[in-house]
Amino acid sequence: MKKTLTASILFLLGFISSFAADMQKMGTFLIPFLVDGPNKGIYVKAFNAIQEKVGSQYGLLITPVQRTVANFKDKAIVGFFPATTKSMPSDGIATESFTEKKVLAFTLTEKGTIKEIKELRNKTVGIVNGFSYGPDVAKMIENQGKAEGFKSVVSQDSDSLNVNLLLKGQGRIDCFLAEENSGIAAVKASSDASKISYDRKASIVSIPLFFAFQGTEQEKAKKFSEVIKQMKADGSLQKILSE
Repeated sequence: MKKTLTASILFLLGFISSFAADMQKMGTFLIPFLVDGPNKGIYVKAFNAIQEKVGSQYGLLITPVQRTVANFKDKAIVGFFPATTKSMPSDGIATESFTEKKVLAFTLTEKGTIKEIKELRNKTVGIVNGFSYGPDVAKMIENQGKAEGFKSVVSQDSDSLNVNLLLKGQGRIDCFLAEENSGIAAVKASSDASKISYDRKASIVSIPLFFAFQGTEQEKAKKFSEVIKQMKADGSLQKILSE
């Protein structure tokens, strides 16, 4: 009896290990407030809700941005998120957009609020290393020092560092750009939050975000798109993204 029980346990453990090893993984990368860990962050909650309705069970592999893209190219992951039109591999399949990446401009309250991208011309702007702000901002970065571009750019490793630089940098930057949710979270975490101005209704840039699937996974991408459309229609997706 004892031998039979031991054999059964070993068989079960082997099955579980095999299942875990064979589980397909979805890639992503850390984004403050949006992807904070395997079970934490607004985008992670949205992903889990979508895949639950799809009936899939993907493991989540969190790596730096470039590693995530490399994993996709090496077929080590079934897909990744959030993907933009620019970051979509040529052989990948994009789902229905599940949300938009909204970029806001954050300034000192005494300087007024920036609501349009053209107001950023000839200003020194803080940005975050490795973050994609879309083609319009990329063009202004490329043309910095010229009439149609920024005066200059200061790159930091996080929104929080840009908050500190804006508040205590003695004019080193006129403003900084950040994704709506992570930027606001960084401002609210500061004891001087009231000194920073932004307009949540006036995004400088809005970039559609997708789940990118391998080109061989058309059916899986289709199912994700169908569920995303359903959740948009019944308001459940927006409820998660607004938490």
